[in-house]
Amino acid sequence: SFIHPLTILSGLPSAGLGALLTLLLFKIDLSLYAFVGIIMLVGIVKKNAIMMID
Repeated sequence: SFIHPLTILSGLPSAGLGALLTLLLFKIDLSLYAFVGIIMLVGIVKKNAIMMID
């Protein structure tokens, strides 16, 4: 089914955008540490979405 991958992938951009907006809100530069944190956040969101689908 194509709906399950679309459901999982639909949450990833909003997580990344929310993290970037939070960095902007607190006037924190996008450093290597912040970028690694965003990558980890996207991974956690993906894992949780897969767990909810199954």
